[in-house]
Amino acid sequence: MENTNALTKKGTIIKYIALIIGIACLLLTFVTPTRVVMIGSIYGDYIVFALTAIGVLLSIYSIRISEKKLIPILSLILSLSFPIMFVLWLILLFTGTIDFAP
Repeated sequence: MENTNALTKKGTIIKYIALIIGIACLLLTFVTPTRVVMIGSIYGDYIVFALTAIGVLLSIYSIRISEKKLIPILSLILSLSFPIMFVLWLILLFTGTIDFAP
């Protein structure tokens, strides 16, 4: 019985760590004052790539071991904010909504 309780605590901690990483990915990708993605420094991109990979892995692990899947799914979506931004950027580029010409 104690072993199940320890696994539940571990799964809960992993869920919230994945959520925190997902929120960090969202802030580093979309919020202008904290944005480090695609500003000209490769180090910011590497940080977000690493956070995205860690967040996705923890979210998928949390989805597999958890009965309540709302927080892991939310953290997965938030962790994938950089690829989502890249897809949105390509859609806007090819539809003509965004223009880079001066």
